[in-house]
Amino acid sequence: MGAIHGRLLTAWSTAGVLGPLIVNAIADANIAAGVQGPGRYTTAFMIMIGLLVVGFVCNELIRPVDEKYHEPVPAAPATAAGAQA
Repeated sequence: MGAIHGRLLTAWSTAGVLGPLIVNAIADANIAAGVQGPGRYTTAFMIMIGLLVVGFVCNELIRPVDEKYHEPVPAAPATAAGAQA
């Protein structure tokens, strides 16, 4: 779970902070330009769709870690019952 879990939490927290900032910045700019109604959010949502596609592609490009980088499994210690048998 290690590194993948850390990357997932980092991505979620980044999206949680940057998502509303991007939407609000674009909506504020559209309000200043005189755009009314739901049209003020169209650009922001198109950007979010683009970021979602980029995230999906990045997830699809992740491959399993090569076994040569895995930690070796320690040998099972001999138990008292196993030593007597």
